Amino acid sequence: MGKINPKPTILVLTTESGQPEEHLLAEGSSLIGRSTENAIVLHDSLVSRQHGEVHFDGHSVVLRNKGGKNPIRVNGRDINDTSDYQLLHNDRITIGESDLQFLFDGAGENSKRLRVFKDVEDSDTKVEDLSLEATTLVFPKGEDEHPESREKNYQRLSSLYSLTEKILEIGDEQALYDAVLDSVTQETGAERGFIGLLPEGSEPDPYSLEVVKFWDIEHGEKADTIEMSETILTRIQRDRKAVLVNDLADREDFGHSVIDLKIRSFICAPLTYAERCLGLVYIDTRGGREQFDKNELQFVSAVGRIAGLCLQNIRIQTNLSLENIRLRSLVSNSGKLVGSSAAMENVFRLIQKVAPRDTSVLITGENGTGKELIARQVHEQSEQKDKPFVAVNCGAIPSNLVESELFGYEKGAFTGAESTTPGKFELANEGTLFLDEIGEMPLDMQVKILRALQERKFFRVGGKAEIEVQIRVLSATNRDLKDAIETGEFREDLYFRLAVVTIDAPPLRDRDDDIIEIAEHFLQEEGEGIELTEPARECLQQYRWPGNIRELKNALEQAAILGDGKQITPSDLPSEIGKVGRGRMKFLLKTLGEVEKQYILRVLEETGGNKARASKILGISRETLYQKLKTFEEK
Repeated sequence: MGKINPKPTILVLTTESGQPEEHLLAEGSSLIGRSTENAIVLHDSLVSRQHGEVHFDGHSVVLRNKGGKNPIRVNGRDINDTSDYQLLHNDRITIGESDLQFLFDGAGENSKRLRVFKDVEDSDTKVEDLSLEATTLVFPKGEDEHPESREKNYQRLSSLYSLTEKILEIGDEQALYDAVLDSVTQETGAERGFIGLLPEGSEPDPYSLEVVKFWDIEHGEKADTIEMSETILTRIQRDRKAVLVNDLADREDFGHSVIDLKIRSFICAPLTYAERCLGLVYIDTRGGREQFDKNELQFVSAVGRIAGLCLQNIRIQTNLSLENIRLRSLVSNSGKLVGSSAAMENVFRLIQKVAPRDTSVLITGENGTGKELIARQVHEQSEQKDKPFVAVNCGAIPSNLVESELFGYEKGAFTGAESTTPGKFELANEGTLFLDEIGEMPLDMQVKILRALQERKFFRVGGKAEIEVQIRVLSATNRDLKDAIETGEFREDLYFRLAVVTIDAPPLRDRDDDIIEIAEHFLQEEGEGIELTEPARECLQQYRWPGNIRELKNALEQAAILGDGKQITPSDLPSEIGKVGRGRMKFLLKTLGEVEKQYILRVLEETGGNKARASKILGISRETLYQKLKTFEEK
């Protein structure tokens, strides 16, 4: 990836030092010329004192000739003295003998594809010259000279019907754009075309148009730039009527930049829904065929109306899906983090610090310690709290389905893929994606996840269009990922991407002060008036809770269901918990060596044999633990 310029920048390449001079453009106008009073000074005798200016309105930059004696050239072409010329990323500017370069990659894909230019100084007058009638037809030379035959009309109607059937089944915006542009270019024989979208709810603004699909007969989707009239774009957005313009080279009301491209004919039609312009579809021809006719205009106009309806339906369905996810998230988030121990105070402090940032967070801890609750708390305290929180258990997905589950799949990508389905990454767009049990992710998928996290882009299974998302990623694991890195089971680069900040969920045995508080919280959820007897409290506090909070919750649910009355006694609790007092006394009536052995083995059991975590809990080195285990075996 190249350098990203968050602000528009002019590089003066021809300098006395031989090193480029960088000029960041502030909003408003910046003068270019020989005078030292200009924002951009060129030490060139062929440059006038005030030769030109650049104007930045917050989203686009235009270049104007201020009347310099020598022409200003952009990419080898003279710009019109009376027109604003929209600059695009990497444009090369020549003034006199001075070379400059414009950089504005931060403006996005639209800045590289669509150049909007002013046709004339008095655009309102020239709009009337276009004779845009209610019929949506513009024929500067009178009647259509190329009427379609009845057979051709039938074929076109059949194509429109087939396209309608196809796009009504599409549930993805990018697939819709592909189908629409493919259809109109094939049906009309156009040599170039694009689909542009307007920001939802925005006022008509030709400079805000976002190019989402672009095609050129010579370069395919890798085509460079297309130039459009501000007059046409504004009128299309305002009046929501399709326009056909023929014999462009003979029209004085269009800028020379379009004429230089040898465009013979173009059609521009709005994508409409409920009297709103959602965007537009544009096609043109530069001489490879005859000019377009009214039947082709009507075809493209009809496609625009159908596509607008389908686009709005896709957006509605997407919004409903996201809202459904959000509501399910709220319902499933009935639990909350409870505790006032020192260990939990540290967790709350970390949550408060990381939540407002987009930092990736890795949550570690044993099973049942509330790692997902921590993740939800981070989300609820973030700026994305009203956006989706999408959780996925990486360890519960069959290895052959991981990719389609995370990234989605296209219709027909594999047997059973009957419709295009978004994955978890896509559903979490603008919100939070929680990758639980990330340590169980297959190694081959870790590479794809790393790329998706780095670039925020991915492909659906069977898809050709790259999907871009803006998400915050939280992850959790009960494994020691550093050990997994050493054994080659987990990628180190992915670990560092995920673990910018680590939050350790403490086990319940290290939260003695929280056990009763958590228990009473769970009992409140079970019903009013249920209380713990003092002996039951002692049992809960003395038990080691290998299953952590999850085990505590299950134990209390059982006690509430099976117990009599409003009081829970030790006999109501699971047997291993209710008898813990007696078991504890037997445990204490042993030699110190026996107690040590039993305790170490119990810790190993509760950590699932994870010696690194066990040594950390015991407060000894891993080498010391190995020595003690060897001693136990010898005895």
